Amino acid sequence: MNRLTCLVFASIAILCCVTTAQAQRENTEICFSAGPSFYDLSGTGTGIELDTGFSLRPTSRILVIEPSVAFFTYERDGGERSRWLFYEVSFQAEGRAGRFRPYAGAGFGGGLETVGSDRQSDLVVHLAGGTRIDFGDGYLARVELRLRGIDPWNGSTAFLGFGLGWRF
Repeated sequence: MNRLTCLVFASIAILCCVTTAQAQRENTEICFSAGPSFYDLSGTGTGIELDTGFSLRPTSRILVIEPSVAFFTYERDGGERSRWLFYEVSFQAEGRAGRFRPYAGAGFGGGLETVGSDRQSDLVVHLAGGTRIDFGDGYLARVELRLRGIDPWNGSTAFLGFGLGWRF
């Protein structure tokens, strides 16, 4: 009787894991974006930003949790090249309108700036809004505006990203 009970519980656990994995498969995506980033840091201007986000929908189709990593570079007023690595997590509310999935959200994280051999890290907060566009077979496009406050109000960027992604 004890072995039978263990076998039943093990079977239920395996079934739950398979069901959960299938549900997560339909609710997970990765997206690569690039675009201009307008900045007001050690000078003002426009640089290029590259971003990778991993979107998770843990509880429903409305809530999206998106950890992301971005690389941004620009030339400072003194002519030095500044390189930023942003690592953030965003909490988004997502709607549905046919193939379009508009969203708005906010998040936080950190930024690591490298200028020559000097490095500094800062707190980063952001607001984001945009839309994901489903093309079918798991493929999607994305357009996003991300307003970022660095340290949190001593500098800012506004990233206009255009990306391609895949739901898996």
